[in-house]
Amino acid sequence: MCGGCASAVKRALEAQDEVELARVNYATENAVVAVKPGTAPEKLQELAEKLAGVVSAAGFPAKARGMQVLHTPS
Repeated sequence: MCGGCASAVKRALEAQDEVELARVNYATENAVVAVKPGTAPEKLQELAEKLAGVVSAAGFPAKARGMQVLHTPS
């Protein structure tokens, strides 16, 4: 994946309503996504699969590898 490809993946992810921020590392071919507040924790796995589909549809085969909840508002 080149820098332009990483930018295309970032744009595709950030175009999704649930996504607040996406960071794409072209060297490791990984993306980290921050979801918008209010996204139900029980929906995160479903969202991860949806986002992998978005990336694949943009021409970059992807799969959800895992997720980690880093912060939840109190």
